[in-house]
Amino acid sequence: MGRITMTGTARRSVPYDRMKLSFELSDAEKSPAEAAAKTEAQCEELLGILKDQGFDLSQARIESISTGTIRPELHSGGTSAVFTASRRLSLDLEFEMSTVNFFTSLISEKGWEASMDTSFSVSEILKIRRELLKEALEDSRSKAEMIAGSIGQRITGIEEVRAGEQIPFGNDCAPLCGAGMLRAKSSLSDQLSAAVETVTESITVVWELQ
Repeated sequence: MGRITMTGTARRSVPYDRMKLSFELSDAEKSPAEAAAKTEAQCEELLGILKDQGFDLSQARIESISTGTIRPELHSGGTSAVFTASRRLSLDLEFEMSTVNFFTSLISEKGWEASMDTSFSVSEILKIRRELLKEALEDSRSKAEMIAGSIGQRITGIEEVRAGEQIPFGNDCAPLCGAGMLRAKSSLSDQLSAAVETVTESITVVWELQ
């Protein structure tokens, strides 16, 4: 009985279909109470707009709440301290470029002291990786069978399998947040598509020959 070791590979290009939007609302005032109150008011206004748009607010995440002080010598040569407050919120949404444009326009129109970060992901990445592992196994088998056939032998079993990485078998479907696409004034960038991630899996198999 002989053996042959063969590595199989599978890859797939998958467009990002989800995005995480993180908002940091902040303000600077002459007292910590004023700064906190104004930041909270901005936060409440943002949440009110989301609610009006049909969002489930329980899906919004508060990531941080902070307060601080800017020393006088760091604040335009002033003589009194300035107090700051900030809140960071995040939303996990289906990818829609028009939604990104909605929020950037909203921040500008409201004149908030706010920043927005955006990151993108694939919602069913674990499912895709599991499917690719199966495809990689078939690729390894196909190569091994071709070589075994060329020397008058056939595959009879598997002695050892080494996957490229450990793939957890959990539920990778992210919860849906909100009612979908938000409508602002139409812009050409609304038509932009999401970037594409190339997902690759490999598996090395020691096949038994006879």
